[in-house]
Parts: sequence; C-alpha cells; structure tokens
Amino acid sequence: MDHTLILEPLTPRGFAPFGDVFDLRPEVGLYRNITRLENLRPAASADLIVLTVAESRLPLQITAMEIHLHSSQTFIPIKASRTPVVVAPKDVDGMPDVTAARAFMANDRQGFTLKPGTWHGQLTALDQVSSFAVLMWGDGSSEDGIVSPLSRSMRIIDSVN
Repeated sequence: MDHTLILEPLTPRGFAPFGDVFDLRPEVGLYRNITRLENLRPAASADLIVLTVAESRLPLQITAMEIHLHSSQTFIPIKASRTPVVVAPKDVDGMPDVTAARAFMANDRQGFTLKPGTWHGQLTALDQVSSFAVLMWGDGSSEDGIVSPLSRSMRIIDSVN
C-alpha cells in the first residue's frame, strides 16, 4: 500500500530540516547569500545544469528517491509553474524514511536548496513544461548521486478531497 502525502506550501520554516527556500524578487537589485551552498569534497567542481522537465499531473507516484551525500543541490526556476518537492530524511540504515517524508509545493517564483544528504524525489512540474538552473558539485564518481528504489511507494496529492 502506498504512503500518501498531501502537498503543503513550500516555506522556509517547513523546509528547514531539508534545506533553504528563497524567493526570486521582482525588484531591481543585487541579492547575495540567499541560500547556503555546500561542497563536502575539495576535489569536486561546481556544475551548473539546465534541467527541463515534462508537465505532470497529480496524483504523483514516487517509487525511487535520490541523494547527494557530498553536495547541496540548488534549483532556480527559469520558466516554471507549480513544482512539487518531495523530500525525506534518512532512516537508521541511511535509506529514505518514507514515513517521515514531506511533500511541498513551490510556486513559480521560489527556488530551493537541498542540504547534502537529503533524499529527494525526481523534480517535476505541474501545469507546463518547466526549466530550472541547477547548481551542485561533483567529481564524476558514483557518489555524485545515488538513486534508491523505495520499499514502499509514495502517492502525492493536493488535498484529502
């Protein structure tokens, strides 16, 4: 049986155990230190990626999660709509704790950074094909990103109705 998660708004307080949330401000100006970037491997180099994802519909079915043990991962919307962000802490064995997972809904003006060691679902978007700039560090090893199937899948819904 699936573990059902109800989407909640992406807020700095709610997302704090997993990372940072920042708003893309429409006002003219230079905004510094809007998120914490972390690289835990001196030999790793920064990688700026442009990721375009297909439009999805709710409910979402999550059957696997990914983790970056040594790097934060920052997502900045370029052209985006509503974006579900599914995260989970590690269980005692270091695997995704599905029972403690959370599902957040980012709007089109919100970026977010995942802390190193945060399990997360594959990025997707609702309403339209969406593009994101993604910043992370890697050294080309298998530890840059580890994907694990879930022992129990997650179903992501917008509300209980």
